[in-house]
Amino acid sequence: MSAFYRTFARTFGAVGLAALALLPAIAHSGLTLNRSASVPEGFYRATGGSIGLGDYVTFCPPDRDPFRAALDRGYLEKGSCALGSYPMLKVIVALAGDHYVIDTHGVRINGVLLPGSAPARQDAAGRPMPGLQTSGVIENGQMLVMGDHCPSSFDSRYFGPLPLAGAKPVTPMLLWRAGNVR
Repeated sequence: MSAFYRTFARTFGAVGLAALALLPAIAHSGLTLNRSASVPEGFYRATGGSIGLGDYVTFCPPDRDPFRAALDRGYLEKGSCALGSYPMLKVIVALAGDHYVIDTHGVRINGVLLPGSAPARQDAAGRPMPGLQTSGVIENGQMLVMGDHCPSSFDSRYFGPLPLAGAKPVTPMLLWRAGNVR
């Protein structure tokens, strides 16, 4: 092995070890790394404070179907949430008092169909997706969430409203696939 390749290997190894050593510090700094295509990929910073429509939020999915199936199918990464998954990162599209309809045409909030919100019938592996047909008014302490710019996002069109408790607002910090960042 040439001196160049030995030096390259040592440098690459040192950088890799340094990056691994920084992961715990990043986790405790309020930074979240998003690798899902549901929202722009990159680092998000916890903002604290109140949560509003259009905000990015992280949350642990509840330990129930269809989240268990999503974890089994690989839609969710394994992580530290009670379900055994990594926290999800989505955009809030409806809060308390908003009227919603979720059906084969997509998600309507207060009568307005969200663009690109029609649910997929199958996932990329050809397996059937949950066919949620529901409507109502978002109750106090609940939210409806969607992927920001990915029609194949695993979001409220497959599981409906979620508890707002435990959701944490975040803001984009460093993105490498910006998509539709507001």
